[in-house]
Amino acid sequence: MMSDEPGEPGSAEQRVRLTRGASYLIMQNFGGSAVAVAAFAVLARLISTKEMGILAILQLVNATCLTFGTWFPTSVTKFVAENFSRGSKDVAAAAFYQALSANLLFCIPVAIGIYVGAPFFAYHLLGDMLYASLFRVFAFDVFFFEGMLPILVAALFGLRMFRETAVVGLVIGGFTRQSLVISLLILLRNLVGLPVGWLISDAVTAVIYLALTTRSLGSPRFDFPLGKLFRFYLPLKLSSIVDYAKTWFDRALLVAFVSLATLGVPSLSEMESRAIPH
Repeated sequence: MMSDEPGEPGSAEQRVRLTRGASYLIMQNFGGSAVAVAAFAVLARLISTKEMGILAILQLVNATCLTFGTWFPTSVTKFVAENFSRGSKDVAAAAFYQALSANLLFCIPVAIGIYVGAPFFAYHLLGDMLYASLFRVFAFDVFFFEGMLPILVAALFGLRMFRETAVVGLVIGGFTRQSLVISLLILLRNLVGLPVGWLISDAVTAVIYLALTTRSLGSPRFDFPLGKLFRFYLPLKLSSIVDYAKTWFDRALLVAFVSLATLGVPSLSEMESRAIPH
């Protein structure tokens, strides 16, 4: 575990630590891709093309929530890193806790809206109100995946805890997530196993990341200027919205004009070629 005593910014020790951190994250990406490929091979045999279409819509909703409902992760990395490296642990802690609380305030109404509006979303997006349970479970996952995890990961990056982030992300967010999803699909014989698996893995990952972060930053403080977080992050938020539009615009059009089974065909091809997990 990283020591609480930071090195001098720009020192040789810091550069070595950053290089090692990058290698851990690269290994996490490679490992996650391998797990995703294996999981896809199993998943493609467990669910139909129509259910692949439903999965594609859930991923679209998830990307929409993440893009418009999550704020400040880059701000957290910046202000935690620069203040913690200077020995200003209290300021770094204030930046983290202020951003986490504000981001949760943004995400909680989104989660409530999805939960309450689950029958509406199920009928208009999936064509059947019987799928409302998918959105109700997904609403709880919004709290963890959009509300907590981006801020926690950003804080851990700022604390230079790359190894811990990569190991937990690979083991819990990669292997355990995919194993849970596949196991629940088999046991429940219902597509609700997808969001339930996401919810469990995201909740466990968030708890572990929160424990690591609070151990380094200490007790909560909320005296960091919220406007400072906004000013740094706003241009990056606009950029993320543009990236979202480029990535998901065609999927949104397909949702409006084609059946779930037809939507599942390009989703199968995309998952096979890119092997991107939830």
